[in-house]
Amino acid sequence: MMFKALFILILLFSFNGVKAQTAELELTMHFAGVDDGLITGQRRTFELTVTNHGPDDANPTGDDFFFVASSNIPSNDIWIPDIVFELDIENSPAECVLSIFFGDPLPGQNPNYGFAFLLIQLEAGESITCRGFYTPYFTEGERTVTWQMINNLAVDPDLSNNEVTVTFGLRPVSVPINSIWALSCLIILLLISVQVKRFR
Repeated sequence: MMFKALFILILLFSFNGVKAQTAELELTMHFAGVDDGLITGQRRTFELTVTNHGPDDANPTGDDFFFVASSNIPSNDIWIPDIVFELDIENSPAECVLSIFFGDPLPGQNPNYGFAFLLIQLEAGESITCRGFYTPYFTEGERTVTWQMINNLAVDPDLSNNEVTVTFGLRPVSVPINSIWALSCLIILLLISVQVKRFR
């Protein structure tokens, strides 16, 4: 049965003149400030670049998109995603389009969100770079997001560079020096008070 289906597929390709394209695509992403720790509500920049190392074009018909999609991103109690991504208005809408989607939440739970960058045909030897902003809205812990490139119209011989995983963590909150001194003085006063009571 499998060989029969394969034979029919070969016939279809032969009669329609369709030839499988091979495009070695590479995804790179850079998030400013992510290594130093983030501040809730502070907007930062990012860059997403897809390079086609060839030998063929990606999406040779030019009629369809291929895209880079995120893993699920949880949301808070007012349904705002823990991390929000947006495109810079300087991007060409003919090259970069950002879509946001979410699933129906289970009873008593908040929805998960996803973001996807839709990209146009990418010729061999060319790159597309999408620039934008991201804002963390979570207040504790870390959020790990995996971005994966999906292209169904060309065969990619190396899938190891089609995925980027980024961990977004918050910057530790530092205690001001004056607060440390005030706390130290309070502790000393408490110790003195305890000693005075013991000797009465």
